[in-house]
Amino acid sequence: MNKQNFNPDEQLKVIQEMIEKTRKETADNGWPLIMWGWLVLCACITSYIIFWLEVYHLSYLPWAVFMGLGGIINFVVEFRDHNRKKVRTYAERAIGWLWVICGSVMFFIGFAAVPAGILKGWESIAAVECLIAGIGTAVTAKIIDWDLMFYLSFFWFIAVIAMIFISPFYHLLIMAITIIPAYLVPGYILRSKYKKA
Repeated sequence: MNKQNFNPDEQLKVIQEMIEKTRKETADNGWPLIMWGWLVLCACITSYIIFWLEVYHLSYLPWAVFMGLGGIINFVVEFRDHNRKKVRTYAERAIGWLWVICGSVMFFIGFAAVPAGILKGWESIAAVECLIAGIGTAVTAKIIDWDLMFYLSFFWFIAVIAMIFISPFYHLLIMAITIIPAYLVPGYILRSKYKKA
């Protein structure tokens, strides 16, 4: 069937099918949100415990370990999937590059900007990371046309507003709590839909 034979209803149906196909293929079974959600949650809680124990010189360690582990797992899975699937949609590529850039900026902030003195102290890291995660999650939601994920992404921005008024000592706990509705809930919803499909 060529384009000239499509009536407006058929065109709309094709567009909706393409969006749904992209949503399914891009979101996979929710594993990226679930994996990164749990890894960041563990890093937040472990870092908070390190701060609570006043062993500040080890505060980078949970992030290096958990984010390094996530990076390795993500690379292996993406490499495996790339070899299986020869063609990627524009949306898949856009989301992939969005998160490569967001992740790179987060890495730079945590492991270069603060040690180099570009950002003054650890107090601002969680707020900046939440802003970046919020942008990445909101844009991803719009690319896959999923309103629930878009609305849940606002938890990242609400967390940043809360951090303005709450002691920096608790910022990692706020970030950890935010991960649940902003990463884990959409991830598990996607996994549930994937299993049903």
